[in-house]
Parts: sequence; C-alpha cells; structure tokens
Amino acid sequence: MSIFIDSEIWPNMILNLEKKKIPIILLNGRITKKTFKRWLFFSNFATNLFSKISLCLSSNKESIYYLKTLGAKKVKYIGNIKFSQSDQKTKPLNKNLRYILSSKNIWCASSTHYDEEKICGQVHKKLKEKYKNLLTIIIPRHINRVDGIVKELNNLKLKVHLDNSKSEIKKDTDIYLVNSYGKTKAFFSICKNVFLGGSLINHGGQNPLEAARLGCNILHGNNVKNFREIYDFLNQNKISHLVKTKQKLEKKLDSLLSKRKISSNKIKNEINYIGGKILKKTQIEIKNFIDNAN
Repeated sequence: MSIFIDSEIWPNMILNLEKKKIPIILLNGRITKKTFKRWLFFSNFATNLFSKISLCLSSNKESIYYLKTLGAKKVKYIGNIKFSQSDQKTKPLNKNLRYILSSKNIWCASSTHYDEEKICGQVHKKLKEKYKNLLTIIIPRHINRVDGIVKELNNLKLKVHLDNSKSEIKKDTDIYLVNSYGKTKAFFSICKNVFLGGSLINHGGQNPLEAARLGCNILHGNNVKNFREIYDFLNQNKISHLVKTKQKLEKKLDSLLSKRKISSNKIKNEINYIGGKILKKTQIEIKNFIDNAN
C-alpha cells in the first residue's frame, strides 16, 4: 500500500503503482481552486490519474468536490489531520535570549512572505512611539531572503539583529530576524501575540494550529484559503483575529499588547480533542481499507 499526504500528486509514481496493483491512499488530501483549474486543462489525463487512487481522505469540504470532479471515486471527509500533533518536545531558546525577551514588549511575525516584512517594520515603527521597549520578531518563510529583508528594514531606519549572530542584542534593537529553521515553536512558547504571514498577500495563509496550541493570540490577513475551516474555528473562539490592512494590524496589536491577554488552555485542549478524534477515524479508515483488501 502507498500513502500520499496532503496534495502531493506524482503522476508517474501513481501510474507505476497502479501497474503493479499497489493500492493508493491520498491522506489529508487538499486541492486548491487554483490547482483544480490547472488540472482541468488536462481533464482527460486528470480523470485517468485520479481514478487510480483507491481512497481519498479529504482535509476540507471544498476539496471533496474538486477531487470527485477530477475523477477520484472514493472520497471521504473526516477532518483535517493537522488538528493532531506529535509529542515531539520543543527545544527551548537559550537562557540569555529568554531573559532579554522577557524584559521587552514582543510580538512575532511568522512565515512572512515578500512585502509582509516591510509592513511589519512599518507597524513596529508606529507602535514603538507608544511602547518604547518594543521588539518585533520576524521569522520569514524562506530564509534565503534574509539579506533582502535586512536591507528593506534598514531602509526604514530599523535596527536588525540576526538570530545566529555572535554579537549581543543591543538595547535599541528593533527587529530580531530569525535566519534559521526549526525555532518557530520555541518563539511561540514565549511570544503570545503572533501574526501569521502569507495572508496579507495573495498566498493562502499558513497553518495556525501550532501557535494556537501554545496559547498565542493569532492575527492574520484575509487570504487564508488554504486553511479556511481551521481559521473559522479559531475566529469563532476569538483566538485568531482578521486584520485586513496594515492599519488594522497595528490597531489590534496595540490592543493585545496593552491588555497582555493570553489565549486560554481551553482552546488548546479542544484542538487536541478534535485532533485525537480525526486521527482515530483516519486510522480506522485505513485499517478497514486494509481488511477489505485482504
């Protein structure tokens, strides 16, 4: 048996698996509207390809229609498996950095894309008029852009400190720029106000569940189509907040920084409960598939 996760569709692999009569499962399948339209240009090929998938477990309701239209025969929706999580522990930030962060007003902009760092820099400048010890943490989605981001922020007259720099953080540092992977959860565990990027630009947003589990207040733009149902759940529970413009991001951050409000553990527990149910149902579906195949 072979399992493809999320929206990874490899035509040659699927065709060769089918030739060898190896069953194919698409787990947590997600097809965006943009991807769906691309597949429609090759509708006959798409129908031939998707019909070879033995079982599709969709990650959202929208994808059910797309998958069926493209030729998938057995499609089920039991929820987004991203609600579940592994028990992998987060490696904490070093003691000195944690001490510095605890002495400042901080917020984090994570998984940012082109143009969003500039927006965050402008918001920082405005908020620093009120919060003199403000420090903004930026974790770009692609760290190969770091040099360009530094230049852009310096043009705003902002002082930037790189995460892997051997020099000490200066008191007047404006932006702490993370230029390595694997530290996002560690920063979320300390910084409770988080803007998730890819949402003020037309990208589709980033998965907010990691930040929600760690008790963060989440801010995001209007473009979150890749995780619409998850954001709807968080919006309803007042854990995430829609900020359509730079001005609204600034206003909401001001409110959160002044109140120092921390998200409730109740939501974390509910997310884990939902994730557990979805994971269990997924396991049952796969087991039933194996049993019937035998």
